[in-house]
Amino acid sequence: MTVMGIRCMALVRDMDAAVRFYRDVVGLTLVAEEEDWAAFAEGFGLMSGADGVPGDDLRISAVQVCFMVDSVDGWYDRLVGRGVPFLVLPRELGEGRLAAFRDPEGLVIQIMQADRDA
Repeated sequence: MTVMGIRCMALVRDMDAAVRFYRDVVGLTLVAEEEDWAAFAEGFGLMSGADGVPGDDLRISAVQVCFMVDSVDGWYDRLVGRGVPFLVLPRELGEGRLAAFRDPEGLVIQIMQADRDA
């Protein structure tokens, strides 16, 4: 048996705001959307988490969302230009470069560029 891929779903309270952020600000490609979920071509999705997670803070989870990108600095400049504040400024880390920001729901999202020589 082989894992053919992984899709990461973020639980959100405000689906419309989350879709707008990831589509219009981050620039992901929305491929499907229903009332309580949305999927992007890049393998990332959103699911309404208001029901089924009683009293839990949806920002607290053991899942880390990291978008692998071609240029952390390019993405950083693009997102800062669109008003996204960063928690972690672009920096070298291990065999790559990364930065991190919070989405409108408070989820920490990383962008990472793998070292081309690795």
